Amino acid sequence: MAVLLIVCSIFIFAAVKHVNIFSAFSEGVKDGCKTVYGILPSLILILTAISVFRASGLLDILIYAVKPFTELIGIPEHAVPLAVMRPFSGSGSLAMLEDIINRCGVDSRAATVGAVLCASTETTFYTLGVYLSSFSGKCGKILLCSIIADIAVVITTGLIV
Repeated sequence: MAVLLIVCSIFIFAAVKHVNIFSAFSEGVKDGCKTVYGILPSLILILTAISVFRASGLLDILIYAVKPFTELIGIPEHAVPLAVMRPFSGSGSLAMLEDIINRCGVDSRAATVGAVLCASTETTFYTLGVYLSSFSGKCGKILLCSIIADIAVVITTGLIV
């Protein structure tokens, strides 16, 4: 009902303001296509890099490297891959969360930590790849701050949950 109300409101507003809806919609689609054309190379690069990262075994090496630290702050063993994967892939991390829930149970500590991690972190590299693909400036400080924020979330999650 709300969607129908919104659509009807748009048509009524356009009629009152004498706006040609078809031409306005066409202009919006043109602008959207320009945006997609601008970010598509970055999206393809990020998604390819994520696939290579997972398939090459680098994810497993990284998980093994951070395991002593995650045990120290209280991140369960099953949630470590999720904490590592979340900055790279949203869909991959949600699949990992589903696997954690299926293996450990919905009320387990690993599932709770995983849910908090998924809700509190961002797919940093994907988001930066999309939003900064048209930005020609240096992005190193933004990336550094984003990684520090992700690490802070993991530490806080381990200590609080």
